[in-house]
Formats: sequence, structure tokens, C-alpha cells
Amino acid sequence: MTIITPQAWTYYRAALESSSYLQLNKFMQWVTGNIGYHHIHHLNVRIPFYRLPEVMIAIPELQSPIVTTLGLGEMLNCFKSCLWDESQQRMVSYREARLAQKE
Repeated sequence: MTIITPQAWTYYRAALESSSYLQLNKFMQWVTGNIGYHHIHHLNVRIPFYRLPEVMIAIPELQSPIVTTLGLGEMLNCFKSCLWDESQQRMVSYREARLAQKE
């Protein structure tokens, strides 16, 4: 993990390094509105979802993103984990968070 000091922080660097390119097949790209190109969306939210692949192809600096791949089971598990638990350094469900709060 790269630690960005306040002096090295830039909007563009944060946008590109804080999200990843999720490789999806054409059908899943269509179903999700090109969510896999989220790193580009972070740079400019005004780019329509259907133009994101075109933008990635056109701009060389965007062509080497951090890449993520998820299988169907992993994608379904994403819907269960909604909160970041600082102490565990991982995503947790609301149920897990409530149980941890009671401890």
C-alpha cells in the first residue's frame, strides 16, 4: 500500500489511486453502467457512463489502472459488506458492526 503524504496529494492522484478498474465482460458492463471504469468517473463525474470506455482508450495516462477482478460470488458478497471497520481494516456488514458495538 502506498502512503500519500499531504504534500504529495493531488486530486487526480487520489481519484486514480483510491479506486480501481474492475474488469467485467460486455454484458456485466452494460448491466452495471460501466461501473468497472470507476477510476475515470472519479476524475470527472460529468462523463456519461457510456463514454467511460472511450475515455480510457483515448487517454494514455488512464490505461494502466489498478485492476480488480471479482467472481459472481465475490460480487454478491459486496452487497453484504457496507461499512469499513477501522479496527479490523476490512469491510463488514451492518449486523457485524452492531454486534461489535455491543462488545
